[in-house]
Amino acid sequence: MPSCQKRKKTNNVNPIRNLRGRDCSIVAGIEDRIIRVPNKVVLAAFDDDGELCGLSESFNSRTQIGGQVAGNILFGTSAQPAAFNYCALSSNSSFSPVYTDTTLSTEIVTVGLGRKQGVFTQPVLVNITSFNATGATTMVTTWSAITGPMTVYGAGLLNAVSTGTLGFEAATATTVVASGYTLVLTWTLNE
Repeated sequence: MPSCQKRKKTNNVNPIRNLRGRDCSIVAGIEDRIIRVPNKVVLAAFDDDGELCGLSESFNSRTQIGGQVAGNILFGTSAQPAAFNYCALSSNSSFSPVYTDTTLSTEIVTVGLGRKQGVFTQPVLVNITSFNATGATTMVTTWSAITGPMTVYGAGLLNAVSTGTLGFEAATATTVVASGYTLVLTWTLNE
């Protein structure tokens, strides 16, 4: 089970709200990395005191079907497919994204870490003076009712609360959580 360096115990800590201004250097820079780095997947684990216990940064991988669905959304003339706004986690210790994947291997459905709809944030344009403007679309999902131990090795974005199409996936560093922990997954795609 992971342990954090304990500083002082604080009650009712909201890890998302308290990332800025904390005395831990790894936490102080987390928001900048999450918001400004395109195609990045960040998985942060916080213990029941709100202390950062695990941080994984990896890159997004779009699946073959994810690319086809994106093309249909952009250029298709038929009904639009569902958005990839459901996040799922994998407990497969040998997890590795594969272009032809259609499902997330060994999807976690227990201990409060089941598939969950994320919160979508519109892109923020960085350079709006030219056609080369870039921005980042962000999906944040928080699991705050974790009821037992689990190890997470990967994550995926799907377009349904169950089954559905796997559009994106990412391998994460081994992240161990326990009862009372909070897990925050931030998925950033460049525009």
